[in-house]
Amino acid sequence: MYFAIDFLAKTLAGGGDTDRLKPLYILISEFWHEKAGLIAGDPACLADADPLALANLIV
Repeated sequence: MYFAIDFLAKTLAGGGDTDRLKPLYILISEFWHEKAGLIAGDPACLADADPLALANLIV
């Protein structure tokens, strides 16, 4: 994760083309959101990580 953020920061600092990096921004954002949800114990994220846990969310 650090290397992707570092790459983006260096590209921005160097005046690089950020439009072509949009998919990378999205990937990092999705990964960060998922990781934060797992750390926080968000039931939806935990269900995604463990398909068997999804049954516990369906009432």
